[in-house]
Amino acid sequence: MAEIVAIVAGVVSAVIDVGKCFGRPFMYLYSYKTNFSKLEKDFGRLKVARDEVKLKVDVAENNVEKIKQTVTNGGVTRA
Repeated sequence: MAEIVAIVAGVVSAVIDVGKCFGRPFMYLYSYKTNFSKLEKDFGRLKVARDEVKLKVDVAENNVEKIKQTVTNGGVTRA
């Protein structure tokens, strides 16, 4: 009886270890809709932030202020 319990415990332990290895990718696939909606929300926030920086750059250029090179080379300038 003790041998059967030991064998079952070993099998269960192995199954749990395999589950840990493969669980994360499957969990991502399971919750991809939530992840994608979070990504879309963050993308929208980044667009708003980009537009605000562009507006600040326009105002600064109109006031003949110097714009940092990280802003102009970072893709914030107008096309």
